[in-house]
Amino acid sequence: MILIHKNKFIIFLSAILLITSIGCANRQMTGESLLLDDFNDAIDPNELGGFSYIYAHKGARIEAGYHLLESDESSLYNYCLEISWQTPIASDAGWGFNTRVLDVTIANYLKLSLKPKSDINGVQLAIKDMNGKEVKQPLSRYAKNDRDWQNVVIPLSDYKGLDFTRIKAITLIFSPHTPEGSLLIDDIEFRK
Repeated sequence: MILIHKNKFIIFLSAILLITSIGCANRQMTGESLLLDDFNDAIDPNELGGFSYIYAHKGARIEAGYHLLESDESSLYNYCLEISWQTPIASDAGWGFNTRVLDVTIANYLKLSLKPKSDINGVQLAIKDMNGKEVKQPLSRYAKNDRDWQNVVIPLSDYKGLDFTRIKAITLIFSPHTPEGSLLIDDIEFRK
């Protein structure tokens, strides 16, 4: 498990992200889908060579760790990622990963498997491009608040204004609207 609740670590993580993204050639989606991470190896980097990160501001706390799936759970794979958060008033926290420089202009959707263990109404999914433009959408717009595994399909058309030839990062943002909770996430991919 990783636990961060001090701002000085955010600067350190930001520096790592900047270093890993400088000078990287564009990776282009060419098939029907492009897997970002299935978490089966239970280590960083993700399938694209980018590293995950977490951050916490103003007293927020976040933990992210690999979760071994039991045989009766619906995912076909052995591991997923478990994220837990606490976000008091006027704070936020997030988990995300660097895609390096990714061209997904042929993709129509971002797909992921999700199992909320608590309310997800305050959770947002952000996509950021290399120009620094970030667009956020509420995860509850696409996912149900039930406690079962579900395939979540997010239309990229909802992320207007991004340069899809240069995607840099995908982040789950946790806010005080859902001050405490956890979820399991797996099999994140872009799809046509």
